[in-house]
Amino acid sequence: MQFMCNDAVPIDLEGSLLLPIIPERKIVTDYFKYKGVTNAKLETDLFNLLQDFLESLQAKDQAKMSQLGEATFVEKLNSKKDASGAWFNFERAQYSVEKVLCVDKLLVKGLGVDRSTNEDQMDYQKVNNLEPQGMRQFVHKWDLGFQDYYYIKRFEKELKLI
Repeated sequence: MQFMCNDAVPIDLEGSLLLPIIPERKIVTDYFKYKGVTNAKLETDLFNLLQDFLESLQAKDQAKMSQLGEATFVEKLNSKKDASGAWFNFERAQYSVEKVLCVDKLLVKGLGVDRSTNEDQMDYQKVNNLEPQGMRQFVHKWDLGFQDYYYIKRFEKELKLI
């Protein structure tokens, strides 16, 4: 610890770990400028979404949780309920928006927001040569020349009947 932190623990005055300062990435900055999104609006909107999700979790509002949360995450939460049907004791924290930090922004291209519409991880090639600039891409192997494999995989049952 003493060699990593110069005998200092990386904790701020409120007791949370200090977050690294990551510079803005040009691709992300240009995209947000094009769309008219500011950091303040992004942090406020994300904070409001998080608070709404946590309130729906506290109220056990399944419909709102499914609407706000990613489907796989909500499904995992539902599988963790105890015998009383509660996830855990949650009290609304009184945080101000100034304490919410967006540590890093990264554009992800090639995957659907709903995980159930994406195929397996092995079906994609991760391209991260633009990651330092702010973009991570996932290219489906169909587009890399494996059309025959995916055609056979898609119509496997029909081909067995022939």
